Amino acid sequence: MKWQILILLFYSLGILALEIFFGQDQVRYYVTDLKGDVLLYGINTTISTILLALIGFTWFLSYRHEKFDKSEKNLSMFFLLQSLIFCYLAVDERFMLHERIGYVLGIHDALPLLTIGLVELGVLIYFKQVGFSLKSNNRFLILAALGFVAMMVIDVFGASRGFLRLSAEDLTKLWAIFFLFRYALEFYNALNLKKANYPDI
Repeated sequence: MKWQILILLFYSLGILALEIFFGQDQVRYYVTDLKGDVLLYGINTTISTILLALIGFTWFLSYRHEKFDKSEKNLSMFFLLQSLIFCYLAVDERFMLHERIGYVLGIHDALPLLTIGLVELGVLIYFKQVGFSLKSNNRFLILAALGFVAMMVIDVFGASRGFLRLSAEDLTKLWAIFFLFRYALEFYNALNLKKANYPDI
């Protein structure tokens, strides 16, 4: 995991340095949607989309691992719901579905994402015996939650042209998504370890 964190850390420092030395207007090219003529335009959105898709795929692999085990119905359903939620979020991140839904329904575009967030929270609470079963894994969930809280605080209270406001908001979201990827991956690794130790289950 160390190399993953180092790569993300150097990337984050690069984005922060870009805003420090060249300003928000320049960094906006790289933390915005995926349409533009600048090299690496929207790279932050690309990375977060890939990570969200990997999270959804990892949960799906875990679901496939457990779906035929009738004694583990809660586990299987938890994995399936997680996969569906994060696959949707990956599509939303790429195509900004929440903005389209908000426009069609005449509501703030943050509300559809908030709804998905509440659904995810509900899944974690309902399946708490599964979601929090790997104690060593809970730190990733806590770090992800802190990242999303930081992102929302910056979004709501940060000055629109404030120092490092744009970079900080998008990078805290990216780190939160990364920790959610680690959370999903730890579950999948645990299932593989169980299968290796007990090949008949």
